[in-house]
Amino acid sequence: MSKETAVGNENQNNFKKHLANLKSGIGSIVCISGEQAYGKTYLMQQFETLSSGREYEAIPVLVECQTPIGNFSLGNIQPLLPFTKAIIKLNENKEFSAKKLLALNIGMTALASIPLIGDVFYATKEITRDLRQYKNDIKAREVQSKTHVSSGSAEYYEKICFIADKKHLVILIDDFHYADAQSIELLDLFAGNISKIPVIIVVSYRKSVIQSHASPLHGFIRKYIETGKFDEIELEPLSIGQVGLLCKSKLPAYIQNRKFEGWLIEQSLGVPGVIIEYLKYFINNPPMRADGTFNEDFLDTKFMPSSVHNAFSQTIEKLSDEERNTLAVCSAEGREFTSLVVSELLKCDVLTTIKKLRSLQHKTDIFKSIGAHFRYGVKTTVYRFTQAFYHSYFEKTLEYEEHVALHGQIAALLKTKYNESDEMIREEIAPFIAAHSAEAGDDSTAKEMLLASAQYAQKYGNADVIKETYDTFSNIGTKTTQENENSEADNLFFSEVIKSMEPSYENSLQELQDGNEEGKPTGTKIDFEFSSSRKAVIKEFLAGHFEQAAELALALITNHNDAMNPYEKSQLFSFAGRAYSESENWQDAERYCTEALSVLEENNSQSVNQDIRPALFAESLAANAIAVLRATRGSRGESLEILRKLASKSDNLATELQLLTMINIGNILENNDPLEARKYITAAKEISNKLNFSTLSAEI
Repeated sequence: MSKETAVGNENQNNFKKHLANLKSGIGSIVCISGEQAYGKTYLMQQFETLSSGREYEAIPVLVECQTPIGNFSLGNIQPLLPFTKAIIKLNENKEFSAKKLLALNIGMTALASIPLIGDVFYATKEITRDLRQYKNDIKAREVQSKTHVSSGSAEYYEKICFIADKKHLVILIDDFHYADAQSIELLDLFAGNISKIPVIIVVSYRKSVIQSHASPLHGFIRKYIETGKFDEIELEPLSIGQVGLLCKSKLPAYIQNRKFEGWLIEQSLGVPGVIIEYLKYFINNPPMRADGTFNEDFLDTKFMPSSVHNAFSQTIEKLSDEERNTLAVCSAEGREFTSLVVSELLKCDVLTTIKKLRSLQHKTDIFKSIGAHFRYGVKTTVYRFTQAFYHSYFEKTLEYEEHVALHGQIAALLKTKYNESDEMIREEIAPFIAAHSAEAGDDSTAKEMLLASAQYAQKYGNADVIKETYDTFSNIGTKTTQENENSEADNLFFSEVIKSMEPSYENSLQELQDGNEEGKPTGTKIDFEFSSSRKAVIKEFLAGHFEQAAELALALITNHNDAMNPYEKSQLFSFAGRAYSESENWQDAERYCTEALSVLEENNSQSVNQDIRPALFAESLAANAIAVLRATRGSRGESLEILRKLASKSDNLATELQLLTMINIGNILENNDPLEARKYITAAKEISNKLNFSTLSAEI
């Protein structure tokens, strides 16, 4: 009998009913409540396995909310993080075609603009049209009472519904008690219409956390608990009968002994995870004879541990002092840790670090590798403590000075990465720097990164996340009189940000057009960010507001000219030209596509010994835009000349841009010179394979 029986088959049978409804296009929300070590994660893993079966034909994704680092809670200041993780996992799923992958990338990466450049890029018009049409169709399913949903939540809602209509989804989010307010807003948005959306959302949480921290999740649960909008599973302590079944499944030759099972209940209070920890100890230190029977006085023997910590301490006695110290060092980064950071803390190279960690994995199940993932802007091997208890155990073994020093080293490493990265990576790293800096006692850096996090969070449009960030900001350190004076502008910044949430298009355009107004205190305006501004242009384009997208791009150039480099200006001119092409304003399309190239040519004549990659990125966008415009207007020869010139520089282009260029050339040549076109289509296939766009490769 497995732990599954101890948890209960009833929960799995009920979940199968939800999966059966999902096949008919009926979604549902399932909430799993239980305190630490009650088996929430295990049950969600079982649900994930069930969902992936052929019987139900669903795509499951299991993600976790960000757990605190020390005493610093990150999850509530990272807007929509659990749903972002889910979308990224879906993006990696091989069952989605290349078209769906490209659609998922809209607005999600620095290269989000690529599908917008050319009509002849085979997926462009179809993706944009499908998503635009879908946004119109979905209005019939929107909750009428939701008149003030933030822009970020609305965008994610549309995106997930769009994916679910193609392939039914099961999204499982563990530790949802750490979620930000905007993720709960999004869950609320789904709850209002869940029976019409082919997606199951499963969240797990601890009641003690959401009640003690006045979490908005508590309000969500209370709102729907009596309406039947979701199914609640409340995990409880195990009964003595369930403990007996668990003992039989874990201990060889075990014969039922109510005295022993009663002792386990008394020591663990029936908490499944704690009982499992005791049983791991008893596997190596059996309290019974070889035939499974017990001595009458077995409770008085030295083999009975006084506590679960004592049991665990004896379990890890096989580890050397160096190995235990390594695990303590790993715990400083968090429940999840990376070879990148740990190698820095251990002062050894990454390969040596990985070998050490692999050796430790072979000795114990305290942690496991979850593979290579992007963290802090780089791809690195990620590890995870298998139980929250293990992480907290090793974290508590650190002395105060060790704790401060390790968090300081992590913060310093991440700050270096932050300074070297673009805005998208900075957005990811800033909360982590704030957390580790706070734990290291570096209040100044912690506050600096919280301000940056608030700026990044603003574009998601939820005031509650900004308020959470401000509460954290206000509680850091002991303020002196001077610090209070210096923080007035920061306080005003938060106030202005909160008041400015959810502007209309006209307000957004006006804010971007206006510079800092005279007479306003420093900090009341968000500094210009190219990536977020570019995303605003793309958003208007995808909504079909072509004239507005062009006007916004040009307004950004006019009013933030000094804040942009030539490559950024060129991109915005390309977007303006592309938008005018879509609205068939050929004169302005020609003007701004040409201007996009002119800006680069002027800069190239003045610059030497510079990094050519940003210039090539901007040049490739401009060249593709103007080439497609020429082809549309009948000048195919000139169009091909532009693209072939660009293709000659392909070794220095990003692979996505190589793909865009090759397919545009191939499609322009297809009717007049199919043999020549085949050369470029073959090259496009190779690039598609390199990008793991297997379906796109097959369709090409």
